[in-house]
Amino acid sequence: MIKIFIIATLFRLLIIFFSQNISNFDLLSYKKIGELTLQHINIYPQIAKIHHPYLPFYLYFETLAIFLNNRVGINYIFFLKFINLIFDLGIIYLIYLLSNKNLKTTFFYFLNPISMLIFFFHGQFDVIPLFFILLTIYLLKQKKELFSILSYSFAILTKTWPILFIMPIFKKIKNKKNLPLIFFFPFIFIIIYGINFGNNFLDIVKTPFTYRSLFSFWGLGRVIQLIFFRDQSQPPIYLQKIFLGLFLILFFTYSLKINYKNLIIYFFDLLLFFYIFTFGFSIQYLSWFLPFLFLVKPKRWYFLYLITFFTVFFNYLSWVNNFIPNFIIITLIFLNWLGFIFFMIYWKKQGFKSK
Repeated sequence: MIKIFIIATLFRLLIIFFSQNISNFDLLSYKKIGELTLQHINIYPQIAKIHHPYLPFYLYFETLAIFLNNRVGINYIFFLKFINLIFDLGIIYLIYLLSNKNLKTTFFYFLNPISMLIFFFHGQFDVIPLFFILLTIYLLKQKKELFSILSYSFAILTKTWPILFIMPIFKKIKNKKNLPLIFFFPFIFIIIYGINFGNNFLDIVKTPFTYRSLFSFWGLGRVIQLIFFRDQSQPPIYLQKIFLGLFLILFFTYSLKINYKNLIIYFFDLLLFFYIFTFGFSIQYLSWFLPFLFLVKPKRWYFLYLITFFTVFFNYLSWVNNFIPNFIIITLIFLNWLGFIFFMIYWKKQGFKSK
């Protein structure tokens, strides 16, 4: 296991090192938020709506990154990606524990390039909530309900998408009196930020819930956009909100209807449903299901992994190579979406049996 940690660290550090000069909107947003917070400027709601549609947690990492960049000369991108590295190593160890210390499964995850591209090339910090979700599952398996709820609370604090899994958590927790603690860390950090920056608490709360992913990037959203809104890059905002509302109703109805004793399979099933029926999407969302894919390892799982890899790889390749035709990326995204549909049906019939 120590060898895996060492090799995993080296692989990730190489990607961080060679991608330091490649910028993107997210990395520039991290810099902007860090600079403003360092100057004690409130970012909610207007600035945060565009550059930080999250609750006030990661902005402290961004602020520290800018502080170290200005005072010590540590590149802020390197620092933030190094934070991702720490949490990704944590995920590797949790996969090791959740797979009953299966080194082969752990090896598959640590070598997978999709996570490395998203977390260390792109610099997305979905690795943090993903770590706390896996930690939540592990703690529940250890029958440490209180700590598992607090871990899940921290996952929601870092990014709001983990709230999608509230139903399996709700079903698994035996002492329902502890459930309000799910909102413990979001509540604490909202109060602290609001007091320090003289901010309206409601402005902070509503910001992450008004964020809209790219409607026309993936799956149903792209199909609807191509059929009904060809002359527009995005449908009107009010229609996007209606579609989002319909999806959330459908998603939570589905999460209530299904039931698995194995939480890993429960989460994996919900993620497949999410990829198939969501209208809004960003490329980093494809990192969410990877730990669960390697832990479940349903039959023919590697086919879905491969098409996902090519989708992510060519998407990022287009950032550094302007000659990548757009139709290649669009085709891969569409095939990837169809792949999720096919394998959802296939694995449902198989009962999520491993190969």
